[in-house]
Amino acid sequence: HDHRSAVTGTAAAADRATVTTTEEAGSGLLGRVPMIVRVASHVVVWTAIIASVATELAHGWIPIGDNAAIASRASQTFSAHPPLVGMLSTASGNGHVVHGLGPLQLWLLAIPVHLDTAHGLLWGAGLLAGAVLSLAIEAAWSVGAWGAAGMVALVVADQFWRTPSVFGNIPWNAYFPVPFFVATLVLSWVVAQGAWAWWPVLVLTASVAAQAHVFFALPCLTLVVAAPLAGLAASGRPGRMRWFGAGCAVAAACWAAPLVQQVVGTPGNLSETIASQSGQAKLGLSFALPIVATLLHLPPLWLTAQAPVLPSAAAAGGAQSPVGGALVLVLLLVIAVLAWRSGRRSLALSAGVALVAAAGFTVGIAVVPQSRALTLFYLLDPLWPLAVVTWATVIWAGAALLTSARVAARAPAGVA
Repeated sequence: HDHRSAVTGTAAAADRATVTTTEEAGSGLLGRVPMIVRVASHVVVWTAIIASVATELAHGWIPIGDNAAIASRASQTFSAHPPLVGMLSTASGNGHVVHGLGPLQLWLLAIPVHLDTAHGLLWGAGLLAGAVLSLAIEAAWSVGAWGAAGMVALVVADQFWRTPSVFGNIPWNAYFPVPFFVATLVLSWVVAQGAWAWWPVLVLTASVAAQAHVFFALPCLTLVVAAPLAGLAASGRPGRMRWFGAGCAVAAACWAAPLVQQVVGTPGNLSETIASQSGQAKLGLSFALPIVATLLHLPPLWLTAQAPVLPSAAAAGGAQSPVGGALVLVLLLVIAVLAWRSGRRSLALSAGVALVAAAGFTVGIAVVPQSRALTLFYLLDPLWPLAVVTWATVIWAGAALLTSARVAARAPAGVA
């Protein structure tokens, strides 16, 4: 019993050391590393955003196609008939016209579009992307996790390098949610650590992502609920509940317009979204799980520039198997459970966040109608940041396992 207690205590200490706090960083050059990482992370984020936007502007960017429609809808925000729903969705069909769940993207871009009708949509979306990513960095810093702040910069640098179309066309409603999804991942982990004040911000970032494109709705909104529940399990009930009231107020502000449209609209968009899925053959888990398996493929997805090979392209030959995706989900669940039981709460919460997001995308892909399978080619970009989080969690778990093995090997013989 003493031996197990010692191992558990050492595991908890190692977990705290893995997510190094600024107070523990020491002095001298080593003590400045956290601040250097913090500042460098912001620099990386804004360099990628500015470079992407500047490149597009230098090539004569103007809003055309979907972007023109977004600019037009955004400009209506201050009119007598502001948008109450998002952009027309590819989920439309089966006799139903479906829009994005809400207008937050259009509302956020309204001022830049009014200030600069030709280019405001692009630079406005770039500013919002940079701001929300910097917010994620500061959220990680606020709990002493400067390594997590550096992970945000890594995700941005990787997306800028391997999938440059995301930041190059950031106003598009399929790409606009990506930085908000990255921030949602970080904020979920931060809130689960017991940093309750960040929950209202999490509600906002998740709502923006979910409303911009329905593909993000399930993973983001599930994290909004799961994060504070995990925080309660990890840290206990906080003394004050003002964060809960503030979060509910933010949720009410974000979702009032879609709910009003659902009540007074003919038909209501939320009910149309649900009804549009009935009577259509879905892609199913046999299609979705092989895509989710790419989160831990070798070479890592985040080191490639290609979208995962869709099972539809190889289904005839039976080249894709759902087993890999199931193993990824099971592995994250095992890491979460074992890390929690051994006292490594930060690692357990990281695995939990990755698991909820991966499971959300699994279901999101599985329910896509077969007639809309090609839309996944441009919807899979969120897998890049999620793959970085998944790989980081697995590597972290491997390091924790090695630490535990070393502790066990050094334990005195005969200790029970």
